[in-house]
Amino acid sequence: MLNSFACLILCLFAIPAAGVRPASASPKADGYRGIWFALGRAESPYGAKYAGGLGTYTAKHVPVAIYSQKADKTFLVYGGSRADKRHLLIMASYYDHARGVVPRPTIVHDKDGVRDPHDNASICLDERGHVWVFVSGRGRARPGFKYRSTEPYSTDAFERVATEEMTYPQPWCIPDTGFLHLFTKYTRGRELYWETSRDGVTWSEDQKLAGFGGHYQVSGRRGRCVASAFNYHPGSVDKRTNLYFVQSVDGGRTWTTASGEPLDTPLADVKNKALVRDYASEGLLVYMKDLNFDADGHPVILYLTSTDHKPGPTGDARTWCIAHWTGERWMFREVTRSDHNYDMGSLYIEADGTWRVIGPTSPGPQPHGTGGEMVAWTSGDQGKHWREARQLTAGSARNHSYARRPVNAHPGFYVLWADGDAFKPSPSRLYFANRSGDKIHVLPDSMTEPFEAPRLLQAARIRQVPVATGWAKNKVNAVVFRQNAVTTHGNTQYTAFYDPEGRMVLAKRTLGSAEWVTHVTPHKGNVRDAHNTISIAVDGTGVLHVAWDHHGHPLHYARSVRPGALELSAPMPMTGRDEKHVTYPEFFNLADGGLLFMYRSGGSGRGNTMLNRYEPATGTWSVVQHPLIDGEGQRNAYTNQIAIDRTGTWHLSWCWRESGDVATNHDLCYARSTDQGRTWTRSDGTVYTLPITAANAEVVCPVPQKHELINQCTTAVDSRGRPMIATYWRPRRTEVPQYHLVWHNGKAWCSTQVGQRTVPFSLSGGGTKRISISRPKLAVDARDRVYMLFRDAERGSRVSVAVCDDPSRKNWSVTDLTETSVGFWEPAYDVQLWRERGVMHVFTQRVGQGDAETLEDLPPQPISILEWRPE
Repeated sequence: MLNSFACLILCLFAIPAAGVRPASASPKADGYRGIWFALGRAESPYGAKYAGGLGTYTAKHVPVAIYSQKADKTFLVYGGSRADKRHLLIMASYYDHARGVVPRPTIVHDKDGVRDPHDNASICLDERGHVWVFVSGRGRARPGFKYRSTEPYSTDAFERVATEEMTYPQPWCIPDTGFLHLFTKYTRGRELYWETSRDGVTWSEDQKLAGFGGHYQVSGRRGRCVASAFNYHPGSVDKRTNLYFVQSVDGGRTWTTASGEPLDTPLADVKNKALVRDYASEGLLVYMKDLNFDADGHPVILYLTSTDHKPGPTGDARTWCIAHWTGERWMFREVTRSDHNYDMGSLYIEADGTWRVIGPTSPGPQPHGTGGEMVAWTSGDQGKHWREARQLTAGSARNHSYARRPVNAHPGFYVLWADGDAFKPSPSRLYFANRSGDKIHVLPDSMTEPFEAPRLLQAARIRQVPVATGWAKNKVNAVVFRQNAVTTHGNTQYTAFYDPEGRMVLAKRTLGSAEWVTHVTPHKGNVRDAHNTISIAVDGTGVLHVAWDHHGHPLHYARSVRPGALELSAPMPMTGRDEKHVTYPEFFNLADGGLLFMYRSGGSGRGNTMLNRYEPATGTWSVVQHPLIDGEGQRNAYTNQIAIDRTGTWHLSWCWRESGDVATNHDLCYARSTDQGRTWTRSDGTVYTLPITAANAEVVCPVPQKHELINQCTTAVDSRGRPMIATYWRPRRTEVPQYHLVWHNGKAWCSTQVGQRTVPFSLSGGGTKRISISRPKLAVDARDRVYMLFRDAERGSRVSVAVCDDPSRKNWSVTDLTETSVGFWEPAYDVQLWRERGVMHVFTQRVGQGDAETLEDLPPQPISILEWRPE
């Protein structure tokens, strides 16, 4: 590997005054704002051909960042914008690694009303440390410009050196030789050229490298070798295909193939010696991404193949590929897949043998739009096999795009990119990440000081793993009373959901993997009713149990045909008793590998709570209590799930409802069992006469009717077996419903408010309600910290978590785990994984919801598992 300074660029020379435009003070911007752009109009639900935050666009502007070891700075250029409108500014700046700050960025060139980031710039350093900025022109209508900093290792002021025709500049400087500049001219379409210069001021004549239909190229340098990989355009850029490679080791005097075979330039035939792979014959399009070199100096090309130039699923699979010259032949490997042709990433080949690709390969908040969530992929065997190493961003408000590799990248500033909404104009921020991907920084978009530190993002501890796309017109996939929307057995995680056609889909993956195996079952649910959700569990033998489509319906239950399988048996009964009018089915895992199954038999305002138990050894269900809680035909209990403590005690809480009207919810009640459900007691040990009724139930927190008390929430328990309940209601003599935690401190029941909401709402009527906040879900860790997951319109309807480590349960801190809205989602997390490993995996999907089982006109939305590891 080259030493870090030699990897920079360059030439032993001074710039003569002749031909150089004198420098003037270069203006500063007040923050880092990227340019937003869309090519063409939206031709489909998937937006324009490409669009979004394109401050680091294109892949053909190379390089856009360089690390200088001498200055200990990473210098960068990007396409910026004015705060009030889309107006392209060519910006230069740096990150000071020693101080951890950035200056206000310098406006090197104002594109004077141009809003097109095809005019973005590339960057270079000479050996004396001067920063060179090559500003792209566009076709033959807009010229390009070359700028040089007036002081070494500074971006404070620049002087213009040249104005000329050039697009997609790719300047490289070769030690003791000078500049070799690769670029494009629109002479007959997009043709490739090069020029050379000893000093950066006086340049050779433009020389054509390739011209047979048009080309896009990426390039790289290692030592004295400068290489280019490119495609060709048979009649249209939308038909781009084939893969070519050329290199020069003598400053552009001669060009060869990877094997060293001489080439006659310009290349004028489609079938020439530089052809690496004939993708035209395979019917595939080719999108260039990056070029790097392995430890032996052999080239490795990163590119994407597709079957359609238009955005949307018709072009899938968008396959990220590498072509690796081994010294004897080209080898081709698949890295991963993504959902857009212009998902752009970079290829790193590191000193320890690790190959790394960083790019937006995970679907973002605008699926099938340009970019997505940033992911790092690694290979330890020279690209033969790849694994997902880390998801860098998750829960973002806008897609992230165009991940760029700095020359001689510093481990603390390893990749640079921008975000932007892929479907409509939006602000765009600029980001950088360290090599391990656990520290993501956003550059300040508004600055009041000359130097400021980039902000470290919370999202670096979060990974969002996409599963599939599901029904989203209501929250049938995302209600809190699913209990197990996602669950883990051993090293395998399972989830279930309804697809856009209402079919029940089961899925599994190996923990840590982003690859899901899915199985579309033959069963459908009435997805127009949000009650008809899917609940799952895996017993101790690895058999998957599933109950689905219940709102006063006969029991729909099946289990996998063998351990680990997703294929289900035919539907079957459990006990055969009280299974004609089932609602709210929930599974609970027992320490011995068995399961509990709790449900309501009957209807709202006139139902009973039933409890069954499954024994894996016999494969049979039995009745625990039928009923456990009796509504006596006058009311029903809405249970808040079962919590099981370390001693095996079962804790249950509920509220009562007197009719089908949610306004008649009242009172929080409690019961526990220390003998596997045979007997139940109050919190003081008083034994219940079963079934429990309104007359003998322990009321632990009185809440009157018509106080917006919500039903179907959550119970949890701490390490000392002390139960707690999370729900919400409107305190007396107030108008705003508030979240509350009710808990037992070992002596008495206590209650505290969580947060301070300000927006009122009221609950009345039947059916699923369209409510501005979600029901909460509790978790307690090994140190007895309490976590309450929720969603509130006052916080932008994001996935939020309130955390409390105060024994009095009064001091809460709130964090948003996503940057974008999840609509009317309610929380469900992997309870088994939380118990065993202390990692939070949350089922997430943006969903709509109309009032009283009406629908919201929302197209199918991505389903993902949000992985969060609390500190």
